[in-house]
Amino acid sequence: MSHNAEQKEKIRILIEQSLSACLPESVSSLHSVSGVDPLVESLSDEVLSLISSRIQIRTCPKCGRVFATVNSRQWFCCHDCAKVYGKSNFKTKLESDQALSVYNKAYKAMSARNTRGKLSKDDLYSWRAEAKATLESLRAGEITFEEFHRKITSGIRRWERFEEVC
Repeated sequence: MSHNAEQKEKIRILIEQSLSACLPESVSSLHSVSGVDPLVESLSDEVLSLISSRIQIRTCPKCGRVFATVNSRQWFCCHDCAKVYGKSNFKTKLESDQALSVYNKAYKAMSARNTRGKLSKDDLYSWRAEAKATLESLRAGEITFEEFHRKITSGIRRWERFEEVC
């Protein structure tokens, strides 16, 4: 499928979505609505290039919906899709990466200390920088997972109590 054909197909989908949002629920199919296909076909290549130079037509990676945007950084059709996609991606990463999971739990504990006023923001930032460097050392193979776990959780009472019991 050529670039122009792809653009026309995406524009046709956008027109159908717009029409379906405006039509009453009693209309079962957009193919019964006259004017959709001829409207897309009547777009000249000049109009199509003008539209595609200013407006980007994309498909949302979360829900698959086609949408138009002038923002080159917009990849999702709405805020909800972006939010859900990001959360599900991060959750998948946490499930597959044990080191990232340990880092995330430790960061949450340190952030909670900061929120309760038991740790300053500067101390949290320095801990985070050190923890990220330790994570990178693990990924580079410079330290073992046990060393990483011990370094990243030192000073966090919850893990120290757990290690004493074991």
